[in-house]
Amino acid sequence: MVFGIVVIMVIAIAVLLRVSLMYASKITEKMMNGIFKDAEIIINKEAIPESWVKQAKLRKRIYEIFKPNSLNWEEKERDLMIKNLNKLIKYFKKCPFFKDPEPRTITLKLLKETGTKWKNNWQELEY
Repeated sequence: MVFGIVVIMVIAIAVLLRVSLMYASKITEKMMNGIFKDAEIIINKEAIPESWVKQAKLRKRIYEIFKPNSLNWEEKERDLMIKNLNKLIKYFKKCPFFKDPEPRTITLKLLKETGTKWKNNWQELEY
């Protein structure tokens, strides 16, 4: 009787562990796909990723509610986008998915060029 309960508990723990690992794997995969999708949108379409725009809109609402007399929102928005771009660049500097250094170098170069464009021509961007 006790042996049966122990076996059931071990099986239940094993199943829970397996489900947890599958869920963690799916979350990681979704995050990785998001990172590469953001880079692809920035490099190929020369656009700001939609997820970043949504994040900025949410922050704008928060600022409007809690800090209505704060600094120019457009500046804050630009700084947020450049901050996100810098995080992306930092990720790609250490990203383990590049077999050769050449694709990494090209990707970093294009992302840095985009950052320079954003800093200098923010008013002209459409998003």
